[in-house]
Amino acid sequence: MRIEYTTKLIMQEDLHSLYEILGWNSFLRLNQEQLAKAMEQSWYVIYAYDGEKLVATGRVVSDGII
Repeated sequence: MRIEYTTKLIMQEDLHSLYEILGWNSFLRLNQEQLAKAMEQSWYVIYAYDGEKLVATGRVVSDGII
């Protein structure tokens, strides 16, 4: 396994699938476009890929002050 990190989301479907598989979207109930927009509006986002497969993501949200 070779994990590569990027700030670019390759496919919205992959992000939505990851959230569904991990159960993160059971509370949020976001569609692909809403989830992608939330990530775009984050202060910082990182995606981890194993080859072409999205395996993890993290994001930082900010109030713009601290």
